[in-house]
Amino acid sequence: SKVILAVGISLLCSVIPLFAVSRSFILSSFTELEQKDLQTNVIRLRAALGEEFRALESKGRDWGAWDDTRDFVQSGNPSYIESNLTSTALIGIGLHFMAFLNDSGEVVYAKGIDAQRKKDASFPQDLLDYIMNHRHLLQHDNADDGHTGFVALPHRLALIAVWPITNSQGTGPACGTLVLGRIMGHRDFEQIGRRLSLKTVLMRLDQPADLSA
Repeated sequence: SKVILAVGISLLCSVIPLFAVSRSFILSSFTELEQKDLQTNVIRLRAALGEEFRALESKGRDWGAWDDTRDFVQSGNPSYIESNLTSTALIGIGLHFMAFLNDSGEVVYAKGIDAQRKKDASFPQDLLDYIMNHRHLLQHDNADDGHTGFVALPHRLALIAVWPITNSQGTGPACGTLVLGRIMGHRDFEQIGRRLSLKTVLMRLDQPADLSA
């Protein structure tokens, strides 16, 4: 019995350090795998958002570098509105608002869309205030000097493109600025997450959020 006890104690003394080392190694491996998985998913999400930016930037280029748009900000011709800026047309290309400003930074025309009710609405005033308070967005060095990104408004998140208005060749000095985009909500990020097989949550860093669900 003494021999068995001695052998048992020896085995126990050997197993405990081995278990501790193995446990530390396994936990470290899992932590490393989780970090790599997180980094991979962040890269995938950034790529998906980059696609959203590029798609909106393309719309900004198409509408901004267009003789009809240039003529509209210079003359205010109402036929441009009737032909191109109906609620149905803007909803069809995934836009919630558009604003046209002349080279003095004055609003020639602004339009918002209630996407749920599919009818006209006012241009988001908080977004217009943001643009007027960041007037460098209205200054363009060349026909490609545009900006695309998120704007965190007090109660919502806007994805916007701010693009110079030029002729259809995209040459010559800008004669105004086009602002277009859409409001991004929880449902939009959930759809992006489903495409990536990820759970995505939209939240503000300056407000508490429940991530337990």
